[in-house]
Amino acid sequence: MAIGDLLGKLKGREKVEPKKFLALLLTDEVVQAAVWRVSEAQTEIIALGTPVEWDGETGTTNELITAADATLSSAMEGITGEMNEVILGVPYSWTDKNGILGSKRDLIRKINKELELKPLGYVTMTDSVLTFLKMQEGTPSTAIIIQVTHAELTLVLVRLGRIENIVNIDRSSEVVKDVVEGIASLKTNENLPSRIILFNNMHGLDEM
Repeated sequence: MAIGDLLGKLKGREKVEPKKFLALLLTDEVVQAAVWRVSEAQTEIIALGTPVEWDGETGTTNELITAADATLSSAMEGITGEMNEVILGVPYSWTDKNGILGSKRDLIRKINKELELKPLGYVTMTDSVLTFLKMQEGTPSTAIIIQVTHAELTLVLVRLGRIENIVNIDRSSEVVKDVVEGIASLKTNENLPSRIILFNNMHGLDEM
């Protein structure tokens, strides 16, 4: 066998570098990017971008695009290869039974156009948390999951990994009363789960 043929066969056995993708978390408070890939059937985060805060109530579309660009750039720093395919993460409040709300969909389209991103799809943060918990614990969760933002609490009643009900409560200075109000609004004929799980975008939750 010629040396060239042998080298060609050896080269063909080299491991192919897994394709890299982007993830972009969009909320009314913060934007954060990540670079990820699928390695040996497992999703692997390669790098996280610096979270960039913005105000979804008063901020402009250009400010959101600038924030997205900044966190994407920090996530991709030092990573070789072109990446433009992105999975979007959004709050449950950005969606309804038909998908992403029209006003939020327009924002996403502008981000994709300006930053030349190719969207592969989206996932809600709540669904991501449920998937993560199932991977960590091995069984679907039964719990009240509370997403915390500056302005509100989103309470999600989950049984065996299935979302039964969702309520949004405006935050006050007394978070325990807010949670009690939210739990009272979770109408159900069954006993409520005793487990409560808090999660948020980037704020410390120890005191809460």
